Amino acid sequence: MPKFWRFRPEPINAFERYLMLLFGSVIDLSPLTGMIYGLIFFFKQPNLHLISGILLVFNSVLFLILVYYFSKVLLGYRCKKCLNFSCSMNKVEETIIQQFLDKNPLH
Repeated sequence: MPKFWRFRPEPINAFERYLMLLFGSVIDLSPLTGMIYGLIFFFKQPNLHLISGILLVFNSVLFLILVYYFSKVLLGYRCKKCLNFSCSMNKVEETIIQQFLDKNPLH
């Protein structure tokens, strides 16, 4: 994500959350839009090879399966242990965050 401001160890505000969502969606949706464009292009061209179409559909399905499992692993395991408390995807419990901040004061 782009860094437009200095590091501040505080919770993320609404503007920063919106920027993270905007840039993250552009990065995440780019392969998906390319995949959809490829499928539409293939089905509109009747003279293309059948093997190419089968490989395109197989790659598209495989991509969607990998994205699903990546998000499950990321949100299910890694985001529950992350120390970046200002991230909007952080899933660490509030009690654990408070215990960490009590043991690690800022100054």
